[in-house]
Amino acid sequence: MTTYTLVPRRDPVYPGSLARMHLLALSTLGDDRPGVIAAVTEVLLRVGCNIEESAMTRLRGEFAMMLVLESPIDPDELRDELSPVAADLGLIVTVRSATGSDEEAAGLPFTVSVYGADHPGIVHAVTSLLAARRVNVVDVVTHVLAGEDGDVYVMVLEVHVPADADSTEIGDALAALAATQGVTASITAVDAETL
Repeated sequence: MTTYTLVPRRDPVYPGSLARMHLLALSTLGDDRPGVIAAVTEVLLRVGCNIEESAMTRLRGEFAMMLVLESPIDPDELRDELSPVAADLGLIVTVRSATGSDEEAAGLPFTVSVYGADHPGIVHAVTSLLAARRVNVVDVVTHVLAGEDGDVYVMVLEVHVPADADSTEIGDALAALAATQGVTASITAVDAETL
């Protein structure tokens, strides 16, 4: 079922009336090259979309982009509008209705840092421990860096810890887990002034 939200924005097709806006989640994936963002956002601008939130990154030659946007057209129509750009640039594009809920607002902001010898299972172990304590992971960045004694795995997670959770216990549990994984892990509160 499609949900419409009436917003005080003028319809790009009928400027005298207000548009019924859809809240959509758009993601693209493909080979990195100059102009991907420009090509996608040109279509969004043309059809009257407004980008509310975005995350874009390049990983080993792959480019990924995720956007939450307000759109005067529904997901199927926007997918159709983007299909020529997707075909031209070799992008995989998905568009779906977004819930509009802001889970990120709940909890206190912390940063979890992990580093050590690279091996499979680090992400799963750390995120499973956090999930068991109702900690919401809102952003993850990982890298493998070449070191003198082998590859070093670095992971930084932005998380929101429930207000009623014990961050000291979470830190102790992370340290114990890190010892079994051959890595170092810590959790640090984010100063509200830096947000």
